[in-house]
Amino acid sequence: KSDSSLTKPTLSTLLASESLSSLLLSSQILQTADPVSLALMCKGFQLAATLFLYSRIVLHSQAAATKMLRPIIR
Repeated sequence: KSDSSLTKPTLSTLLASESLSSLLLSSQILQTADPVSLALMCKGFQLAATLFLYSRIVLHSQAAATKMLRPIIR
C-alpha cells in the first residue's frame, strides 16, 4: 500500500468522461478493436447509463447496438 494515493485511472473512469470517451472511441486503437467487445465491456462497467458513450457505441457498431438493446427489448 505504498502508492495507493497515486493509483492510475481505470478504463471505466476514463470512459465515464464524455470528452475522454469521445477521444478514445475515435482513436485508431479502438477503431481496430472489436466494438462489440468494447460495448459489452462498457456494459459490464455499467457505463451504458452514460448516454453519450452508449450512443457512440451504437453508432460505431450495429452488432454492438443489437447486443445491448436485446435485453432491454425483451
